[in-house]
Amino acid sequence: MQGAQQGGFTLVEVMIVTAIIGVLASIAVPFYRDYVVRTQVSEGLTMAAASADAVTQTFMEDGRWPTDNAAAGIAEPDDIDGLYVESIAVVDGSLRVTFGRQANAAIQGRTLELDPELDNAGDVTWNCGDAAPPAQQVARAMSVAADATDSTQTIDAKYLPDACRS
Repeated sequence: MQGAQQGGFTLVEVMIVTAIIGVLASIAVPFYRDYVVRTQVSEGLTMAAASADAVTQTFMEDGRWPTDNAAAGIAEPDDIDGLYVESIAVVDGSLRVTFGRQANAAIQGRTLELDPELDNAGDVTWNCGDAAPPAQQVARAMSVAADATDSTQTIDAKYLPDACRS
């Protein structure tokens, strides 16, 4: 009986495969981290929707933007929180979403600004991050104070959802 020949990988082949996996992992991990942070920022946008509705309703009823949460008829900023969102504050009509709690260190303590805009039909649309305002935007008569727009946004552009990028 002849000896059975064993099959398998040589040490060189195993080292090459290991090197390839290492290179792929070094490329994939940063992309995955950015994706995770973007999903955390998206939680802030989702949570801000109810506050945006309240701000819009206040504007439609009173003809001016609410200056703070109480004027918009919503809870205090620190009472509006989530897994990654620490607070949502109304500041002269704009919404300021502050991240904290279990948020990634890249957005911990940072803010995202959402600004209301009026279109030609008089409808309120919301502009976030560094996205350009809608093309049909009209002048901001009775609008948000000029110093409130995007002045406090500290989220890096790479972490903004697509809707908030220019």
